[in-house]
Amino acid sequence: MTMEKRRGLWLLALCLVGLMMLVFNILTPMICDDYRYAFSFATGERLSGIGEILPSLAAHGHVLNGRYAPHFFVQLFNLLPGICFDVVNTGVFLLLMVGVYRLAKGSRKWDWLLLGGVFGALFLLPPVFGQNMLWMAGSCNYLWPAAVMVWLLKPFVDRVCNEDVQLKWWSVALMVAGGFLFGNSSENLSAAGLLMMGLCILWQLIRRKKTGLWMWLTAAATLAGWLLLMLAPVDKPTASEEGSLMGVLLERFSQVTGLWLTHLGVLTAVFAVLVCIGWDKLPGERVAAAVMLAVCALCCHMAMIVSNYIPERVLFGPMLLMLCACGLVLPGLEQYAEPVRRGLCLGLCLLAVMNAVSALPQTYNRHQLAKARDQQMMEAAAAGETEVSTFGVLGRTRYDAYTGLLEMSSDAENFANVAYAAYYGVDSVVVERVE
Repeated sequence: MTMEKRRGLWLLALCLVGLMMLVFNILTPMICDDYRYAFSFATGERLSGIGEILPSLAAHGHVLNGRYAPHFFVQLFNLLPGICFDVVNTGVFLLLMVGVYRLAKGSRKWDWLLLGGVFGALFLLPPVFGQNMLWMAGSCNYLWPAAVMVWLLKPFVDRVCNEDVQLKWWSVALMVAGGFLFGNSSENLSAAGLLMMGLCILWQLIRRKKTGLWMWLTAAATLAGWLLLMLAPVDKPTASEEGSLMGVLLERFSQVTGLWLTHLGVLTAVFAVLVCIGWDKLPGERVAAAVMLAVCALCCHMAMIVSNYIPERVLFGPMLLMLCACGLVLPGLEQYAEPVRRGLCLGLCLLAVMNAVSALPQTYNRHQLAKARDQQMMEAAAAGETEVSTFGVLGRTRYDAYTGLLEMSSDAENFANVAYAAYYGVDSVVVERVE
């Protein structure tokens, strides 16, 4: 096949994935925290302009957390028509997919089948895909930092792999800005990305006695953003407040270990096999970079031991780092097991497409239910009702954002109920049944 045809197929695959993701995004309504972020944390009033976001975020750091960067975008898109977020979020998913592809492609160009395999892995592996990739608050907190991280780490990995990395001034400026935003996005994923940067710098110092200035600048910007997050003035509960510190930590260690084995066990085994195959077939630097990524994935996941809340969506960060680690050693299959590599990519792609086709009807059904509920709320508000009873929307597949998410309940004081009621201008709303 000519290079021109390969390029055409690669672009076609990218466009088809983009179209599919756009449909899923359009069918994902506002949910839970999305309504909360429609209001200023400083005044409690509905946001009406971009100028109100920064004061809101300043107050947000005192009551919730220091993730100023992702929550800026959540509040910004609350001021814009929904299609704006749908289009941008689709683009961010494509950026993530292409970023992982660039890590895994080796010397191959326009490998459309590999691109399909990366899409399949990203579509099949996250246990709550809708929360990570489609839900507005979830995407800004998980998908967007992950996409930035992959593009930030690619030059670091290239430098470890002995590639000549030449960054222009504007590329360095983007790396520094992206590093700061990424650092301020996640307590554990940002720390894991920073650890990977540090390991790459240490490798350079030990093996080559020199590093690039851009590496230090990017790592410093990432550290600054992470410290801004961690030093936010909000009160942070500790494990000792719940009982015996050692007992709580042991219980959480068991929990997070179980989550790793359940959701990342197969990926870990695949990585081990790929490392064994590529050990004497790939440059040692490439294998070393992959092992670094795997170590960072484990650290990212185990950091959740100190968290009071461990939802399944936090698995996305460690999963992505492990996927990148697998991608780095995947070229080891090219020379000796190319049919296996191609079959793996094709199988992942086909499974993802089958899952998408299967999930779309249920996703559309959830979308229609949400629209009907919103219409009910608007009619109730127009009729002067102050206390409204409605229905909850239950997730049906992991490709709708309701799955695994604590939405509204029968408790009118639940934060999701309060935010939803305020959004539609009624005093209270309760859920009397689920659909």
